[in-house]
Amino acid sequence: MPRTVRWIGVLLACAFLTACQSGGGSGSAGATTGAVSDPAAPPPVGGSILQCQALTPQPAAAVVLPRPTAPAGTTVPATLVLAVTGTHSLGVYMRDPWTGALLDRGYVPTGPNPVAVAATPNGQYVYVANEGNGTVSAFAWSPQQARLLPLTAGASSVSAGSQPVALAIVGSTLYAADAGSGAIAAFAIGSGGQLTPLAQTSSPTLTALVAGTNTLFALNGSGVTVYSVTSGGGLRAVQTIALSGVLGGASGPSGSLYVLTSSGLSGYTAQGGTYVDASTVPLGAALAPAAVSVTGGYATVVGAQAGQTVILTLPVSGGQVSCPITAVSIPGSPSAVTGTPGGHSVYVAEQSRDDLAAFTAPSSSPNTLSALVRTRQAPAALASATTTVIANPALLYVDNQSSSTVATYAIASGGSLGAATTASTGTAAAAQGPSALALAPDGQTLYTSDWATASQGDVTAFSVGTGGALTNEGSVAAGISPIGVAVDPSNRYLYVANSCYVNSTATQPGSNCAEGNIQGYGIGAGGLLTSFGSEAALGDTYPMLLTIDPTGQYLYVSENAGQLIGAFGINADTGALTAIGSAPIGGEGSDPWTLVVGPSGRHLYAADNNSPGQVSIYRIDAGTGALTLTATLSVNADPLGLAMGPKGRRLYVATQGAGPAAPGSLTIFQRATLEAPSTSWSPIGTLTASSLTNPYGLAVSGGNQALYVINSCYGASSTNGSIVTLAIPPFADGQSLSAYTNLGVTATGACSVQAVAAGAIG
Repeated sequence: MPRTVRWIGVLLACAFLTACQSGGGSGSAGATTGAVSDPAAPPPVGGSILQCQALTPQPAAAVVLPRPTAPAGTTVPATLVLAVTGTHSLGVYMRDPWTGALLDRGYVPTGPNPVAVAATPNGQYVYVANEGNGTVSAFAWSPQQARLLPLTAGASSVSAGSQPVALAIVGSTLYAADAGSGAIAAFAIGSGGQLTPLAQTSSPTLTALVAGTNTLFALNGSGVTVYSVTSGGGLRAVQTIALSGVLGGASGPSGSLYVLTSSGLSGYTAQGGTYVDASTVPLGAALAPAAVSVTGGYATVVGAQAGQTVILTLPVSGGQVSCPITAVSIPGSPSAVTGTPGGHSVYVAEQSRDDLAAFTAPSSSPNTLSALVRTRQAPAALASATTTVIANPALLYVDNQSSSTVATYAIASGGSLGAATTASTGTAAAAQGPSALALAPDGQTLYTSDWATASQGDVTAFSVGTGGALTNEGSVAAGISPIGVAVDPSNRYLYVANSCYVNSTATQPGSNCAEGNIQGYGIGAGGLLTSFGSEAALGDTYPMLLTIDPTGQYLYVSENAGQLIGAFGINADTGALTAIGSAPIGGEGSDPWTLVVGPSGRHLYAADNNSPGQVSIYRIDAGTGALTLTATLSVNADPLGLAMGPKGRRLYVATQGAGPAAPGSLTIFQRATLEAPSTSWSPIGTLTASSLTNPYGLAVSGGNQALYVINSCYGASSTNGSIVTLAIPPFADGQSLSAYTNLGVTATGACSVQAVAAGAIG
């Protein structure tokens, strides 16, 4: 649990109206003067300064949101959250309308030094200001893929001055504040999201823009300039509000304005065409305010105090600001906050921890932490919008090694499987069947590595059609005995682990296994692959399976013979890998196999196919990707399959068996909260059943309703593989094994080894 900030002396809370007293004059609310262009502005009206009782922040409690469902093909409202980061990229996140989880939808490259982001109200188009090269990058939201895509060539970037630092959208016009030239550039937003330059407006050096109703507020450290938006996106200055220490602002209903300064939050109300200061709540010197957002009748102010982020909730109405009514804290130092237009959530960027935290909507009760994910480095600005996604059919893809096929199963609403359709894999003569699967983030292409003992294998790409039907689009050469395959979240690079596996009779070149490596490919149009060569030479360590963290910055490989987990940084511009180092498998481990990075991006989990069996847990350094072993979990001997629920609170581990006479097992772990440490996993229990004949792979359905255990073949047969489907109960009900009911066993007719679940989103 986060540490409690015991006391913030001058953080103030109002105990209803009787606890607030008004002070005369405008005070720290600032003086309001008419601009030269509007000499008829009325004289300023003094705002009240509230005095409030001290409020002690409470640690933010975690809450699990319910998991609604939607039929395939349904268009469902969802929240799009965007985080500009210091790695010239825009992180894309979405509040899953089916599970309530905050889903990482990958990232999109921007120009150098992105500093601001703005989205159209419906989330259809998104724009990023790149301070490093004076441009604005443009993107479009795809409801079908639930992803953000660059606009077509020629419309994806426009010039916005020498140093754009802020963006805002009013109506169908995008405004960019240029600190280099002291101007506000205007762009008409076309029907396809493309930007057409309009006239520029001279302005003092600005730090932020706030969109109002037919109004644009331009902020700098010494005040606010109010512009009226005229036809064609033109700006007419109507007022200047002198106010020291301005940090940011937000607009509210009825044209109200709220300005955060280094000492307090001031509210302004529209009156006779200008803005007058209505009230101010001081925040005191103990808190370092960072950002403000207004949604649903509340202002959320985030600030730093003694290594903690403090989230304050202040009721607001018509420019009136009331005393804080709740305060919660989490570790870190905040850089930005945004609230959803519907008012159901607040999102806070933690720059010191590279986190994005989601909180339930502000209200009279404290905000609760509903999700926590890692961002790319240095999140600096946030924006949110209400958009839509399409509920795609839920599918399960299974690779059948002995028959060299990939099977597609439709998943029914309760999680049970329908009939399978199959597609053949590799074209190389030496191919001996698929070893692992990776689904592209856009859901349009499925990849499988084709195993070949001590000889060259390949990677096959399948296009995904209606209902998940697969079409083999061809194969490209891989290295010797490829196994693991992974796609980075930007959908631009694919990696395969060439294990260089041999046996005692192998005589082919490379049979001494000196050529184990990771090979990289660029993903082109239609998902087709172009190799950019060996990206990491690993010698005789027998590289097995791969995983990439949700931010797309780091790749990890299980080095079976080396008894190590290798770590690599991914160059966002080229896909090239840079060695970070390696971490030994924990405890008595010696046989690392399946790797999983938790949805928050904070920890890596490694199954050790050894006796005694275990799962090693590593903390991922946000800045470097380096691994630190933090805990091990004991399971039955020879674990292979590993999977985690979408909220990161349940962990599933499958261990091998030898058929019905000696079945395998499934161990389920849980942890109580989203932020619980890696050492806090506790076992629900271990399920041993005759249906678990030889568990190899695991997959969780997109709606988190079912767990699929992939049984490979056993004995002399190559046709007795199967899939066991277990219903996943809601978290509160899943405290015993009996809640995980068996929905059926599906024969695959092959040696099945791995599975990937798709559908619901993307």
